[in-house]
Parts: sequence; structure tokens; C-alpha cells
Amino acid sequence: ARIYNTTMRIKKLPFLYSPFMMVPAKSERTSGFLMPNLGYSERRGGVIGLAWFQTFGDSYDATLYADHYTEGLTTFGTEFRYSPVIGTTGKFEGLAVDDPSNIFGNPEDEGDLRWRIRWTHRSLDLPFGLTAVANVTDFSDFNFFRDFSRNFDSIRIRNIQSRAYLQGSWGKSSATLLVENQEQFIRTGVVRSRRQLPELEYNLRSTQLGKLPIYFSLGAGGHGIEVVQTGREKISYQRANIGPRLSVPLGTTWLSAKIDLAGRAAFYTDSLSQPDEAGSQVFTGESISQSVGSVSAEIIGPSFSRVFHKGLGQWAKFKHVIEPRWDYSRSGEVDDAELIPRFDQVDNTGVATERATFRFVNRLLAKPEDETLGSREIMSLELAQSFSLKDDQPLTRFTDPETGEMFSLQESPISMRYRYRPSRTTNLDLSTSYNTLFNQFNRASLSANKSIGSSAFSMTYTTVFDPRTGETRSAQARLGSSLAFFRNRLRWRSSVSYDVQQSLLQNHSHLIDFVTQCWGLHLEFREFKSLTREDRDIRFSISLQNIGHVIGLNSTTRDTGF
Repeated sequence: ARIYNTTMRIKKLPFLYSPFMMVPAKSERTSGFLMPNLGYSERRGGVIGLAWFQTFGDSYDATLYADHYTEGLTTFGTEFRYSPVIGTTGKFEGLAVDDPSNIFGNPEDEGDLRWRIRWTHRSLDLPFGLTAVANVTDFSDFNFFRDFSRNFDSIRIRNIQSRAYLQGSWGKSSATLLVENQEQFIRTGVVRSRRQLPELEYNLRSTQLGKLPIYFSLGAGGHGIEVVQTGREKISYQRANIGPRLSVPLGTTWLSAKIDLAGRAAFYTDSLSQPDEAGSQVFTGESISQSVGSVSAEIIGPSFSRVFHKGLGQWAKFKHVIEPRWDYSRSGEVDDAELIPRFDQVDNTGVATERATFRFVNRLLAKPEDETLGSREIMSLELAQSFSLKDDQPLTRFTDPETGEMFSLQESPISMRYRYRPSRTTNLDLSTSYNTLFNQFNRASLSANKSIGSSAFSMTYTTVFDPRTGETRSAQARLGSSLAFFRNRLRWRSSVSYDVQQSLLQNHSHLIDFVTQCWGLHLEFREFKSLTREDRDIRFSISLQNIGHVIGLNSTTRDTGF
């Protein structure tokens, strides 16, 4: 398609004029070059990028692209998509970076080819009711996200998870075969990988035993575990566990209760040695097993309620409900707990505990004039506190950093949460935590959301206090908005995060999208700040309907040490 003397308008205002454009405008998916990409980065210099789109029939396609920067940096990438049958889709993405001059100043990466790959796959209609899902991410170094990601949230990534699983459900039984790898950035040049190769889990949902008021559930699993850390010897062992549970529900119209009896047993093919004087332990190569039981109870009530038939505004009647809630739990002690290797929550290596929690819940429900809509909760207030029934296990602890004096209390801080939902488009949440050891607030948080038609607003403010003096340790504010105009053709989205304590605008982003019947405009500005770093990213693109991007400009700047 050859286009001459084109003027793009927002309403009647001319926005962009082009004397000539030539773009592919075929109705079918066709292989060929895509529109070039132009941009500028303060560190990388100017960039020109070319991409080739290749089709392989109706179910497969690939995009190959290369970007070259004037400072000597070159990137190569590919995206391969497939959907061979209904219910199965997948995408593979790869990016390689050739940085011979090491313009990002990473000494450990000098002269190396840096890279990142991502693979996502989903099959929802396999035989025997099975589902297969894979999400795999790998990379050459953690600095890759900081240097090349356009998403500011990715700059602070310290953990990367890859997993693939095959899952099936049959009645109340389900089974999962999982392969998982979690990589954690410890410090420069040190990465820890925690792997399950593989994990097989079986679960039986709560099932009534005959006609008895007793319900049985079961969880069991087998795990192949590996832990690999830079500069350390690889750890590898196997684990098997089983956890049955019996539940007995009781109750009346004003009081309900449930008692749970649970047990868990686990077997390990390797164990740890006794700690030496420095607290260090090594794997001995000897197997070990453990078993522990627990009991818990939940009581709701006695509940009290009152109905108010006098209406107010859109509501025809109200119902006030008071629900005291009591929770009790007790777990046994694990023998030789210090010898058990710890990997996840399955490895119970703690001492025996006994705890009670009391919650005082107030709920206000409202019913509208329209009887078909039904009633809903518009307001609630919850107060909660836990109590340790073990003298040597206080729930509140504090150590004076100057004198080393220790303070403790058997009770936990008192938590309060207030929720207000006057409409389905308006939410208000307030939560606080009050430390009874020093009679000071630990933290407070306020969040609000409001939707008006296609527009939405959100706000969150969180403050953390010193538990002894009550002085503010940190204060964070977040604002978000999404505004729609001209029947949703023009949309403005903004997000702002501000550190009140340090008077620092940490990050903010602003996006403008304008869509007409035949063309669209996208303008995006993002900025991230810390005490040692500042990143800015500007993106601009124009697209034509059924054709795609015809103009794309990117600009990135980065400052350090300000």
C-alpha cells in the first residue's frame, strides 16, 4: 500500500503529517520485513532495528530481529509461536546481546555473550483429563534485567522461577507431576538454585466417611531435591511425605465449630550432622525420618444479628452481624529437628507450639430496593490478637539495639482491619497493628479504589513505625489512575510511587493510547529512581489497523551516582 499526503488527527486537530508511506497491506499472514525500529539510549547510542516475520502455515510463525546501537552493542532475538491443535498454544522467546566493549560496566560479563530465553506452553485437552503447563525462564546473569528490561519492576528482580507440570483431576482425587527450578540472586557473582527434579503429589479432597459426620483428606508426595550455589558443593537427596487429616464439623444455628486432627510423616535419604561450635552442619549421607501430629479447633459464635427495616439511600434494609471467632492450634515436637534438611514448608523442624487466636468481627449487610439483586456486605470491622500458651515462645519480642536488653510478651500485636464497600465500584480498606508491649502502633495502611464508568482511581499509603518510640521508620504512597475519554478511544494511565520518608519519587509511569477506526497512537514515559540510580524510558509508536506498527521510536537514559 502506497499512501500519499496522509494527515492523522485527534478529533479535528492535525497530529502528524506524512508525505509518503509504503506498508504491507495483505489480508493473509505473509512473510516479509517488518517496519524498522528507531530509537536512542544515552548509554547505548542511536539504534536501528530490523525484523523479519516468517509464517509456517496457519499454526506456526516466527519473528527474527536484530538491533544495532552506535556504541557497538548488537542484539539478536527471535519469537516462535505455535498452536498445532485447539487447546494447545505456546511461545518461545530468545534474546542474545553482543557487548564487546562492555558498555554497562559489569566486570564479570566482560567479553561474554549475554542472553535470555523464555518458553511458555499450555495444553488443556490432553487424554485422560490431563493438563500440561510450562513456564521456563533462563538467563546469563541477573544484571541482564537491569540493563535491558523496559519494565521497571524487573530491575529489582532477585528471584526467577521456572516450572513445568502435568496435572489431572478425577473426582475428589488429583495428581501433579512437577519439575521446578528457583534461582535466587545472593550477591554479585553468587546465585543459588533450588530444584525439584521431579515432584509427584497426590491429594484427596475432603471426603465424608460413610454417614458419619467425619471427613477425611490426604496429601502425599515424593520429591527429588537439589540445591546448587556458586562456589559450593551440590546438595542432592530424596524426600517422601504423607499427611492425613480428619475433620469433624459441629454447630447449631448460632454456633459453628470444626475440629481437625492431622498427622504428617516424612522420610529423607540424607540428613545433617550435629552443629559444631560455630553452628556449621554438613550432610552425613544417612537417612532420617520424622513424624508429628497436630490438633486445631475453630469456633464461630455465638453469633448475634439484628435486622433494620428502615431504608437509607439505595438500601431497603440492613443487617448487623456480630461474630466472635476462636482458633486454637497445637502441634507436637519433632525429634532430632536440627538434623532434618530444610527445603520448604513440608520440612517441619520447629518445636512444639500451642496458640490461641481471638477475632471479634462486626459485619454490616445491606439489601437494595431491587429484591432480585440480593444482599451484600458493605462494611466490616475485625479485631484480632493471638496468644502463645507456651511460656518460652512469646509472640512479641524486642531487643534494645543500644543496651541489648530484651523485651517479650506472650500476646501478639492487636490487628485491626476496617473495610467499607458502599458500592461495587468503591472500596476503602484501613488496617493497623498495635504493639501492646510498648503501647505503640507498629504499622498502618490505607488503600482506596474508585471506578467511574471506564475510568478508575487507586491509592495506597503505608507507614511503618518504630515499635518502641513510635517514630516513623518508612512511609510509602502509591497512586494510580486510568482515564477514558471520547468513548474509550483516548485512554490515559498513570502510576506513581513516592517515598514520603526520603522525599523521593521512586518511580512513575504515564501511558497514552488513542485509537480510531483505522489507526492508533501509543505514547509511554517511565522513570525509576533510587538513591544511586535513575532510569528513564520513552516509547512512541503509531499503528494502522490490520497492518501493525508503522512508526516506532524508543529513548532510554540512565544516570548513576546522583
